[in-house]
Amino acid sequence: MEHRNLNRLKPKPKKKGRPKRNPDAAVSSTANSKELDAVPDSFKVYRAGHQTSGDENSDSVTSLSTCYSHELSEVDSEDDSESDHVPENPDPAAKIELKPLQLVWAKCRGYPWYPALIIDPEMPKGHVHKGVPIPSPPAEVLALKSNHSEHVYLVLFFDAKRTWQWLPAEKLEILGIDQERDEAKANEPRKPADRKAVKKAYENALQYESQVNGPDASGATS
Repeated sequence: MEHRNLNRLKPKPKKKGRPKRNPDAAVSSTANSKELDAVPDSFKVYRAGHQTSGDENSDSVTSLSTCYSHELSEVDSEDDSESDHVPENPDPAAKIELKPLQLVWAKCRGYPWYPALIIDPEMPKGHVHKGVPIPSPPAEVLALKSNHSEHVYLVLFFDAKRTWQWLPAEKLEILGIDQERDEAKANEPRKPADRKAVKKAYENALQYESQVNGPDASGATS
């Protein structure tokens, strides 16, 4: 009888438990994932460099920011959508092969035609073209090309923030061949603020052309 009681009093071996989880690490990981989800795709994809608080506030008052700062639902209007239905250009100049460092008019849905420069995505950083430094696209912009199944061109807009976009050939037209046509496009936007922004970008494009090829290169300077 005593022998049986002694066996019952023997301590049972402890089972090996699972390592304790760190609740702080789990919360931190969840917070980081939420922060990434909260960042708009347009910011992660098209913005070059880091924005300051001033830049973020300026987006709300910018009259025209090409096709990057806002969702399409925010910028589409009756006037803008009508400008999207542009008839095909019968001008032979429109059939000219598009090449890097060419000036073009670029079209984003919901926005007017906007001056831009075609950039070779494989161009080395620090490239200087005829004395003019050419900006290099950030890695996140280069990665966007994989989202397109058709052939697209990388363009750098002549807007205030110098932003980037990948566009197909049908959304690009050569700038600098027909002065009358270029000036018509610069004055095409119906909204005064948009028209002012496009005309300013057009002046910047002509200034670039003048720096690269001389003051009489574009034929659009006076």
